[in-house]
Amino acid sequence: MQTLAATDAVVQLLCERVEPLYCLDCLRKSLEACLDRPAPPAADAASRCLQLGLRGCAILFERLPGEVLEEELPRTRSLVLKVRSPTCRRC
Repeated sequence: MQTLAATDAVVQLLCERVEPLYCLDCLRKSLEACLDRPAPPAADAASRCLQLGLRGCAILFERLPGEVLEEELPRTRSLVLKVRSPTCRRC
């Protein structure tokens, strides 16, 4: 539970300093890069990292105006499907 609270706090703080859309783009690219790398020996840690990244995306979605969110959801959809896929080696 502390990890979730820490993730929320970091994303909230980041949004106070940087545009949420920029944060979302950076987070999405980082998660995609993580998925493109070979699975590390500690796949459980990688899985938790990806899940926290998706939680960060959700927090950022809440801060976007509706019009922008409509454009960003399709861009993030494939990432979410990859992470949630039963064939994902990290999840």
